[in-house]
Amino acid sequence: MKGIITHNGKFHADDVFAVATLELAHPDEKFDVRRTRDKGEIAAGDFVVDVGGEYDGKKFFDHHQSGGAGIRENGIPYASFGLVWKEFGAVICGGDFFVQKQIDDSLVASLDANDNGVKISEEIYPVSHFDIGSFIAAHNLTWLEEEELGEAAEAKRLEIFLTLVNFAKDLITRSIKRHKDKNLAYQLVKDIYEKSEDKRIIVLEKYMPSEDALMEFSEPVFVVYPQSDNKGWVAKTISKAKNSFESRLPFPISWAGKMDSDLQSVTGVPDALFCHNKRFLAVAGSKDGAIKLSELALNTK
Repeated sequence: MKGIITHNGKFHADDVFAVATLELAHPDEKFDVRRTRDKGEIAAGDFVVDVGGEYDGKKFFDHHQSGGAGIRENGIPYASFGLVWKEFGAVICGGDFFVQKQIDDSLVASLDANDNGVKISEEIYPVSHFDIGSFIAAHNLTWLEEEELGEAAEAKRLEIFLTLVNFAKDLITRSIKRHKDKNLAYQLVKDIYEKSEDKRIIVLEKYMPSEDALMEFSEPVFVVYPQSDNKGWVAKTISKAKNSFESRLPFPISWAGKMDSDLQSVTGVPDALFCHNKRFLAVAGSKDGAIKLSELALNTK
């Protein structure tokens, strides 16, 4: 059994996810996870994360030492999660370095930035930001719980910590699966686009993520696909840019929020069912109906 050492006291997303990554990278290994700052235990550990004041990419994965432990090309400094992910992420992703990078660009770098006190988003509204780091932090003992537990507090923290490690392992595994499946869809959608006669309306015979692929081309305006319950067909606008709510061409304003007979009356499409009031999505009972809604929108000034 190998030992993973991290610091005691309050835990954070950084140390939770770093330990989770090490466990995922060694699925056949049983680990003894210890939370301590004792130098003897640190020296005896097989892996040391977020404590120890050293980074060597093999045993030590700390970032608190003078000068830190490196900075990404995008400017976000590494925390312990990022250091462990840099070393073992590709292994966990089955050798897929592209997925490793995708996850670093989202989940890992985000948590690293938070742990290093680097802001990556702007506060627009006066509300508290709640993210994965907040979720992890919320599981720390309160001061009253600390007082009630006394000397048993650290054992309780370890119990909670290990539960959160399992949560983190599941989240990382799901992130890998989602990225791999989305990357497959990306290639399939590009192939469908290439073979489409009318490249303004791309028709998919089954739902798959399509926005990223179609935004790379200037022609697509709408994508049509069946609903997951097979009870209708969706016509959806293509966004002007990634993470933008602005469509290349929204559905006509006269359709906004209309349903069933009201939408059928204004469009002339007999199985039209719904148009979102933000005008980025419309639904019909058939594929032909969804295509017709898209064609009408293209020709409406």
